Amino acid sequence: MHWAQYSKSNVIGSRLAQGCTAPKTQTGILNKLKHLKKSTNFFFSQGRESLNRLLQKYIWMISLFLSPLGFIEADEATSILHGVIFEGAEGVPRSELLAWSGLKVGAQTSEAQVQSAIKKLVASKLIAEIEILPALRDADGFTLKFRVSTFPILDAIHLHIPHDQDTHYLTLEKALNPELQTLHPRWNSGLKIRPGMILDLALREEVKERLKDWYQREGYLFCEIDESLTPVPHVPGRVTWRISVDEGRKFYLKELQFSGNDSISARDLTAVLKNRPQRLWGLFSPGHFNPSTWPQDLEAMRKLYRDRGFLNVHLAQAGMEVDYKRGTLILKIDILEGKRYSLKGIQLKGHSSMLTKALDQQIKTEPGGTFNGVDLEADRARLLLYYMKRLYKTPSITLEHLYSLDPPDEVTAVFDIDERNHLFTGKIFIEGNTYTRDRVILSALHISPGDPITPIDVIHLANRIKALGHFEDVTVETRPAPDRLSPFLKDPEKDTRTQPGVMRDLYIKVIESKSGLFEVGGGASSGKGEIFSIMITQKNFDWLDWPGGKRGWKHPFSGGGQKLQAQILPGTKISEFRLLFEEPYVYSSKTAFSFDLSNQLFRWRDFEENQFSGELGFRHLFDKERKYSAFLGLHLEDVHIKDVEPGTVRDIADLEGHTRLAYPTLKLGFDNSLHNDYVGQTGLRYIGRVDASLEELGTESRFLRTVHQVDYGVNTTKFSNLLLPGDPFPTDIPDLAHRLKLGFRAGWIEGLQGDDVPFFERFRMGGPRNFRGFDYYDMGPRAGGIPIGGEAFWMTSVDYSFPLYWRELRMSVLFDVGDLEEKFSKFSSDRIRTSAGIGLHARFKLYGLDVPVSFYFVEALRKQRQDDPRFFSFTLGLDF
Repeated sequence: MHWAQYSKSNVIGSRLAQGCTAPKTQTGILNKLKHLKKSTNFFFSQGRESLNRLLQKYIWMISLFLSPLGFIEADEATSILHGVIFEGAEGVPRSELLAWSGLKVGAQTSEAQVQSAIKKLVASKLIAEIEILPALRDADGFTLKFRVSTFPILDAIHLHIPHDQDTHYLTLEKALNPELQTLHPRWNSGLKIRPGMILDLALREEVKERLKDWYQREGYLFCEIDESLTPVPHVPGRVTWRISVDEGRKFYLKELQFSGNDSISARDLTAVLKNRPQRLWGLFSPGHFNPSTWPQDLEAMRKLYRDRGFLNVHLAQAGMEVDYKRGTLILKIDILEGKRYSLKGIQLKGHSSMLTKALDQQIKTEPGGTFNGVDLEADRARLLLYYMKRLYKTPSITLEHLYSLDPPDEVTAVFDIDERNHLFTGKIFIEGNTYTRDRVILSALHISPGDPITPIDVIHLANRIKALGHFEDVTVETRPAPDRLSPFLKDPEKDTRTQPGVMRDLYIKVIESKSGLFEVGGGASSGKGEIFSIMITQKNFDWLDWPGGKRGWKHPFSGGGQKLQAQILPGTKISEFRLLFEEPYVYSSKTAFSFDLSNQLFRWRDFEENQFSGELGFRHLFDKERKYSAFLGLHLEDVHIKDVEPGTVRDIADLEGHTRLAYPTLKLGFDNSLHNDYVGQTGLRYIGRVDASLEELGTESRFLRTVHQVDYGVNTTKFSNLLLPGDPFPTDIPDLAHRLKLGFRAGWIEGLQGDDVPFFERFRMGGPRNFRGFDYYDMGPRAGGIPIGGEAFWMTSVDYSFPLYWRELRMSVLFDVGDLEEKFSKFSSDRIRTSAGIGLHARFKLYGLDVPVSFYFVEALRKQRQDDPRFFSFTLGLDF
């Protein structure tokens, strides 16, 4: 029987994945199955049984497709194709379908050509299913008949939320990535989903899952998302997409009930979780429970146990109590801790024998104590660092456990070193940054495509990106890259990076947070006029992103990584205004541009001082880690002294009128610090500055000034445990760390060519950000009872902070000591000031926003007779 005479209808293919193009070979089919598994996460939410049914149908379609089109017999004969009939293809012209198939009406057509035409039609993005019908045969040829169904074309989107529900349109944007933010007209600009696009099942389900995930993260645990398609009258193939939201009741996680946790407290277990119970009516923690992140929380608790030596711990959710009346949840977690292992010894294997002594010196963990995974991970990092810095290699170092049979509770840690395994960075992919530019994230990376990469690098990258302060959570992972010759290789034939399996693509996923801070501060003292401060800081500013642009009115002026800070101190005696702007990526380089404008008004008893200054310049970063930097700028200043009373001291009266200054400034910096929202800064930061006011620049006062500042923060949890029995403080939970911060500042200024240094250019001390316990700019030498500053100063500060049970509430003990003198040669131990006090710090949640609050109670222990102490100060912030 000729293939064109076959009379039984044959279903050629049905794209059950709704959007996956049909593969052309068995290899292509396997790749499509892998893609199906990755791209259709919604299948897994329907249960294992539903998944099996879908895969069975998909495999059945593949087997039918690989068969010889269902025809009983086939030969190489050809016949004339008189026509092609398409039934059911709504909204798609016949001419377009014919063009897709590649068939030519009136031409000799073979079976192979028909097979190729069917493959092309199935591969079309618009066609969902195609069925071949009995062909119409005549004396010299035939007419092909197909029944075709197509995917719908989006005409409009309607989002329906009942008026009695809490969520509004503008909050739903948080649920969707940029390519999915078109559920409201305000989100249409420049996005991929728009009227006229194809709506397949995978996309529809993904939107539903993202919306549901966002609602559950907001506490609507049992919300329902429904969607439907309605044909548009008189427009074939076009549909209206309606999405309905039923929020249900908002639930809060009231309590986590642990059983079997004999060795680790409930507080420590809760501290490593993303899902935390509600605290203080939601002020410390909102108590939202997100089922999608709960498996990660279970794994975080397992890791905490394993790091503390419980290598065989078993942990599972035992149940959930739901109180529908009160809207609360109670989760129960059963823990079987198992044995706690001791560290019997540490071994190295796989390395060159000549490196044994050098590598042994990198191991700091002492055997004999309890197994500590955090310390061993630090040892692994030191081993990798040794290879990278001394040997220029990037080996694979894995930590294995060698269990002892006698005694049974000991384990030997084995570092397996594979010196041959060198992994290199491939492409870098960034996900989740809905408004933050890619360059902001890339700026924090110290590796580029083609550079070596290790697991330690992956951890450091996540920490560095999070230290930017723009993101709530950061996940970095590597995946095997396709074997390809990367364009950045100079000699692909000789470069080892072309070997199979050595390239790893880098995937960075971020969850954006509020990067703006509105802060107010004030205090009480025994002094004269009071000062109230207001400061607004946006660390992720973008001056090019005006409202109504490509993102509409969402997150205006944000996402560029620029820093904008405005500070106002309105006071009866002292007023100050400051505006700071920094663009850290000039033309996507390592050079930053900044300007700093300020105005200070001092209403002293005998005169009024008005300073206006501006500083602009460029800062360049010299290394990939962005630790070393240099800033070169120009400082301009105009100081107006007016309303000078008769009898005012000569140092002030001689300067009545305007004094204009212009001088270059040079700053050298080093910064390897990291920031934690709860603990603060850890690491080392140094800034050294030199100002040279010389006659050649037309300045009216000549002087040379230098200032140096060093801050060092260190995690002292281990040392704190030495003071108390039983090691009560956890060393493996960063948010609960004890921190000691040491600071040192010193400065010196000297007039040149016989000029005296004007009093307004001298150093001034006092205030909550300068020398705590003393009034604003009120320390140091005086003339006629007026503080006129000094030409030399030094100051040391000590700040020890620790959590008060919860990470959101901390206490600090502080101590400041220093001296400010008229001349460098007049430093005296008799005039050293000291102050000490305590601070309370909290981070509240208010309407979804973070509210950092700090209170300081500081007593001036040692002061001079003319000094004005300040006892209490506070700052209240609001993230936005």
